[in-house]
Amino acid sequence: MSAKTILAALAAAVVLASAALPAHADDLDKAKTLYNAGAEAYAAGNFLAAIQAFSAAYAISPRPAILFNLAQAERRQFTLDHDAAKLKDAIKHFRQYLAEVQQGGRRSDAVDALADLESQAARLGDAAMTTAAPVKAVTRLMISCDVKEATITVDATAHNEVPVIDEVKPGKHTVKITAPGYFDDVREVTAVEGNLIAAEVTLKERPAMLAFDAPSGADISVDGRPVGTAPMKAFELASGTHTITLTRAGKRPFMSTLTLKRGETMTVPVSMETTDRRVASYVVFGAAGVGAVVGGAFALDALHFQNSAKGIRDEAASGNISGDRLSAYNDAITKRDSMRSASYVAFGITGGLLLTAGALYFFDHPVPRSGDEIVAPPPGPRVAFLPVVMQGGAGGMLVGAF
Repeated sequence: MSAKTILAALAAAVVLASAALPAHADDLDKAKTLYNAGAEAYAAGNFLAAIQAFSAAYAISPRPAILFNLAQAERRQFTLDHDAAKLKDAIKHFRQYLAEVQQGGRRSDAVDALADLESQAARLGDAAMTTAAPVKAVTRLMISCDVKEATITVDATAHNEVPVIDEVKPGKHTVKITAPGYFDDVREVTAVEGNLIAAEVTLKERPAMLAFDAPSGADISVDGRPVGTAPMKAFELASGTHTITLTRAGKRPFMSTLTLKRGETMTVPVSMETTDRRVASYVVFGAAGVGAVVGGAFALDALHFQNSAKGIRDEAASGNISGDRLSAYNDAITKRDSMRSASYVAFGITGGLLLTAGALYFFDHPVPRSGDEIVAPPPGPRVAFLPVVMQGGAGGMLVGAF
């Protein structure tokens, strides 16, 4: 029978045995642990330990599936050491299995195995079979772990193969299990004389530590869940693949997929570029400043011409004025009105530019798009203001793309 067939049989037997194990919770757990220990020992080729574990499991939960695997382990051990006692026990347990399982199950395999074993017993003779000494019970510890690369230390002896099956003296023993990326597990196990004591250890993973070297004020999310705002200390995260997203007003969102290992500490450098929309707001704010300066210049000119006209009017109030002074008065009034109108236009454009710049600035909150590594915001407006001064007036042009 191939190793794959044997392992498949063991896995099937686990299901069958679990279905009818005793109702008492402690007995249930103990029987499962012993059965699993027997299966692991069998797979590792330690048939003596497998026999001991299956025997103990069968004593708690006398199920045919366990009995079959006990007989198989005894058969394999006889093949190794030719101990007639193992042969005798294997024949006994296969016969018992066939008596309990009248149809189905592993009857076909049991019949074939029994025929082979009885043939070998016949060649040994009745004398050898009758005088076969019973197998002496050995005190053993069996420590298994869900992490195959774990190192298991029993007292002062380290083992790099899992499971660990040790013949020990009765009494207390210190067991330490270590593995990269996991918290150590240290426990005390008491070995009972003539018994196999099995312990199944599940190591707890060390979390990964993740930190960001990111612009201050950036909002950080991991797998769509907000975790804080930069700057922030490194935080724990389960190992595996995660999607990180950083957003900040006026900055292009950053998105990346990371794979973290157990116990790893990772610092992610994040560079966030200024968005086109934020740059446009700065340009428009600058244009508004230029518009305010131009409007102010027009207002000052209007005030200058107003003062000139007032001076000529004051002269007229105190006496007659010449035709040239009257013409100068009319020219000053015309220029005053033109400069005043130009200042109104310039200040109006300035107000419009300020509203546009404010909208660009305060509503600049880009949203990352799923699937992008470094995400650009939606295209923002690019705006420029061009002041225009013409004879007799002034204005401006708002040029851009939206």
